[in-house]
Amino acid sequence: MKKYNLVVKEDADQEIIDAYLWYEERSEGLGERFLSCLDECFETICKNPNTFQKVHKKVRQAIVSVFPFVVIYEKGDKEVIVYAVFHTSKDPTNWKDKS
Repeated sequence: MKKYNLVVKEDADQEIIDAYLWYEERSEGLGERFLSCLDECFETICKNPNTFQKVHKKVRQAIVSVFPFVVIYEKGDKEVIVYAVFHTSKDPTNWKDKS
């Protein structure tokens, strides 16, 4: 089974940092738990990126376990490109400006 390389765009990286800080402010260690769940999601995506549903053309959406976040990504030839990692309460169309 082919494993794809993970490429996280700058906007998505900032969203991850913001979520981590928000959770850590609420409860020490919760941000780390968020990152752990996100890493598991990334690992699943990189192993089999076609598993998750398409939301727009070639772009797919994966749900992060435990936390109300989704990962918006696209599969390339050798890589998975993450465009957004956002809370499910936000407008899901905002990521289209980032791709």
